[in-house]
Amino acid sequence: MRKYNVILLIALFSLSILAVSTKITPTVAGMTITIRPDGSVDPITAPISTADRITYTFASDIFGSITIQRSNVVIDGNGYLLQGSGFGIGFSWAGITNVTIKHTRIQNFGFAIRLVNSRSSSIVENTISANYHGIYAVSQSNLINISGNDISANNGYGIWLQSSDFATISQNRLTSNKCGIYLLYSGSNRITRNNIGMNTVSGLNIFKSSKNLIHSNNFAGNMKQIDDQAGFGYVNLWDNGYPSGGNYWSDYTGQDTKRGPSQDQSGSDGIGDTPYNIIWPDRDRYPLMAQIAFSTSNP
Repeated sequence: MRKYNVILLIALFSLSILAVSTKITPTVAGMTITIRPDGSVDPITAPISTADRITYTFASDIFGSITIQRSNVVIDGNGYLLQGSGFGIGFSWAGITNVTIKHTRIQNFGFAIRLVNSRSSSIVENTISANYHGIYAVSQSNLINISGNDISANNGYGIWLQSSDFATISQNRLTSNKCGIYLLYSGSNRITRNNIGMNTVSGLNIFKSSKNLIHSNNFAGNMKQIDDQAGFGYVNLWDNGYPSGGNYWSDYTGQDTKRGPSQDQSGSDGIGDTPYNIIWPDRDRYPLMAQIAFSTSNP
């Protein structure tokens, strides 16, 4: 009997040790925040304040995601962080207009910002890093402004425009992504004054997209500066004429001994004497010999 009790005590002690060693610590789920059509914030405990139901301001870092269902709003991250769990969407909205996202650090999502069937969107002065995709826009038209953002170290695309027209992408830093900017079935967009560098597949990828104006950008150290798959009949413009010029290309090997619209006059002008060829008929007629110096404003 005594032997049986000893064995029983040993067994119970072993089970208690096993229970402690295999104890599972519950994970904390990210907060799902919604700005409702009436302007209310759900849940009310979310650290976002608004006095007029137009401007919404972060009061602290947020672990979770935000869905916007109201038009004509400004989301001011106030320099705080919106953080995910490695998947999902940071900011998302669909079918509404005039949304501005600014001064927010966004990281560790599948998509940092995703727009669907919206217009008049403004995404300015954010830091977007360590996501899979940065900014993902689908079926946009008119007055889309993506400017002053630091979009880096994303495992997918920095900015993805699909079936989107008349967007302005300017003064962004797009570095160390898989692809800096991807244009898919998108036309009449303006891409200017961006630092696009050290992206592991391509700086800019174009597929079946036409009439895009691309100039005054720095393309430096990308695995492939441009992956132009626009296709027959799709033509893009890669410079802003003379003397404004085109883009800086770190792999350009031309010289600068001539000047003038035809580059046939004596004297240098900071523009390469021969075009930078992309894929016929696309070419930068006036490649810049030095990088453009400009700054992006980030939180």
